Amino acid sequence: MDIKKTKDMKKKMKLFFMAGTIAAFGFTFASLDIGQVKTKENIVDNFIEDLFFKNLYIESDCEGRFPDTTVNFSYTNSWGNQSKNYLFSQCCQSPAFIYYDLYGAIDSSAEWSKDYYNDEYYTEGFKNTFKKYFGKDILKEQIKFKSVDYYRRANTLNVFNADAIQSVFDSLYCKPTKKFKGFSYQKIYDLTLKKFCQESAEVIIEILKDKTQFEKLAVNYKEAAAENSQFVGTSYTYQATKKIFGEYYYQKYPCTGASYILGTMMRRQLDGTLPVLLKCFKKILEDYDPVYYKEMKDKF
Repeated sequence: MDIKKTKDMKKKMKLFFMAGTIAAFGFTFASLDIGQVKTKENIVDNFIEDLFFKNLYIESDCEGRFPDTTVNFSYTNSWGNQSKNYLFSQCCQSPAFIYYDLYGAIDSSAEWSKDYYNDEYYTEGFKNTFKKYFGKDILKEQIKFKSVDYYRRANTLNVFNADAIQSVFDSLYCKPTKKFKGFSYQKIYDLTLKKFCQESAEVIIEILKDKTQFEKLAVNYKEAAAENSQFVGTSYTYQATKKIFGEYYYQKYPCTGASYILGTMMRRQLDGTLPVLLKCFKKILEDYDPVYYKEMKDKF
């Protein structure tokens, strides 16, 4: 392996562990007590606080992680001390952390360290909680593969329910004029998500330029995972990303990470929920970034 690739890999690993630390920190200082009964408004507030506001002292190699330190709020931490959380950009962070923080906001009884490192997601408790709030079953089924994860457990493909995804979006979606801690969602979006979402849209457009190739990559992903015990999804996704975008794709998309987007799209292509995800994403762009939306709305 050449020196440049080694350095790039080390940098990516550093960012990965940094992001894990940040997300765990946010979960620990959630605005709701563990197990507290919540309204949908509470779920949204908890999600926004965990995902978009972090302590300033958290170090980052990503430029602009704290884009405007005037956007902040004070809170009392678990030791009884006053502290501040500052607005935190989503650039250089895996979209998976959006998923993790929403999962925790819906079911705050989930323990991050246990859930993330040892147990599987979508326990019966979580599924029941989800259905109570949104009236739909989050999963249709879980398909077990021959390939195994780090803990030697069978990898699974979560087959999500498209109606449930639409239901949770419709229930929790907020317009740009809504406020959190005195700051409009539009301002929060502009500082934390605008670049992330525009770049994500460009990645999606590029992937779907050759829809036949994309669909074949998704099918091959499922077949390889089902038949090969040594299959590693991240490695497959890395190679698939290079096939679409070229060797140095990460230089073109430094904020989003094309491989993260492609991996998500392949799995949601396989379970049939990709169309509803793209529909929800375009709704966000239409409301929060209308000028850019007009440029890209017919491209996917």
